[in-house]
Amino acid sequence: LDGELDYSLLNLNPAIKEPNYHAGDLFSYHFDSTGLSGFDVSAALQRQMPEVRMLLSTGFSMEPILSQRFGVHFFHNSDSSFVRLVDLDVHATQLDHHVWYDSTIAVHIGEKSLWLAQAALTLRLAWGWFHVDMQQLLQHSSDKSQLDVPLWTSKNSIYGDFTLFHRALRLQIGVDVRYLTSFHPDGYDPATGIFYNQNSEVGDYIWADVFLNLQIKRASIYLKAGHLNALWESHPRYFLLPH
Repeated sequence: LDGELDYSLLNLNPAIKEPNYHAGDLFSYHFDSTGLSGFDVSAALQRQMPEVRMLLSTGFSMEPILSQRFGVHFFHNSDSSFVRLVDLDVHATQLDHHVWYDSTIAVHIGEKSLWLAQAALTLRLAWGWFHVDMQQLLQHSSDKSQLDVPLWTSKNSIYGDFTLFHRALRLQIGVDVRYLTSFHPDGYDPATGIFYNQNSEVGDYIWADVFLNLQIKRASIYLKAGHLNALWESHPRYFLLPH
């Protein structure tokens, strides 16, 4: 290296392939003029079968925050069965020296390790013209003072999918329903452009959207009525954003 280079990168990806299996490792390293360095190692073992894929992965990184991650990924896809898609991803991440800001934009560094466990499930069902798409996310943080996340986040779409007039028109009509449990989201300071930990709590609320999709040859039309359930609620929450 000479003084004109800001960083260097070494990337190796050896792979071992056997029938229906694939395994590989990734090593990377970088260094810049500030003295910060990073090192990352990850490994994965994949099992491939017709319409089904399973992946086991683990990793270690230090850039410069130390983190470890472990995960299992199961994937099933079929265009002919009632269950069109099943995608399950379970992983855990450990963070050492996690950096966060308080409401005064003061910097804090976690004194103990933080574990974040997450399980995400995507499920798509179809029975003729009737479709149900579901996305569920379970999360748990071992230290909510450093990082708070909703325990359960849910997004569900229930809709009909029709083709009319000799397939000249495709129509989808249905409803999107979202929900998340209460948690303390990050606040945002526009002056500094920093997200910070705050004490305000949001969540534990359902909101629904009704939508209509039309496709006529190359033209696409999309209509949506957002937060429709606010019409019959005495105290609707208009500005609740999905996590």
